[in-house]
Amino acid sequence: MAISGPVKMVGPGRMEIDGQLWWVIWVDTDYRTLAIATPSGAYGFILNRGGKLPADRLAAAKEIFAFNGYDVAKLISY
Repeated sequence: MAISGPVKMVGPGRMEIDGQLWWVIWVDTDYRTLAIATPSGAYGFILNRGGKLPADRLAAAKEIFAFNGYDVAKLISY
């Protein structure tokens, strides 16, 4: 999926980009790792600062995706 355009904030942790809604569903306590997803469940990703994503924060992000009904088996690491 490719999207581009300005980010319009539509609520706390809620944004719209090119007509697509995106939600911040989790951030770790030090704001190093962020999980963002579409409310439809079609797309989601994990962003991490400072290099490789540590296993504990990856596990926490996966738990959040699963808790919110996303299929974590579809997550792909790059």
